[in-house]
Amino acid sequence: MIISVCLDGLENILKAGEAANNTGDVNCYRQLIEDAKGVKKIENLQEHESVEIYKKALKILETYWRVEDVEIWL
Repeated sequence: MIISVCLDGLENILKAGEAANNTGDVNCYRQLIEDAKGVKKIENLQEHESVEIYKKALKILETYWRVEDVEIWL
């Protein structure tokens, strides 16, 4: 699935941003995603019909953004 590969790539980019962020500043890649309204798009993927896509999107949100009151529909 293309979406799955894209989410894997996005997670790798965010990981690289965290690894390069040893000064305590904001992950620049995370900031770029927020500026492009990408967080909302990732949140929308939690409603995807594929459980794999849902899990990957949730993992990214939980790892790099504060996720409150997450309801798991599995």
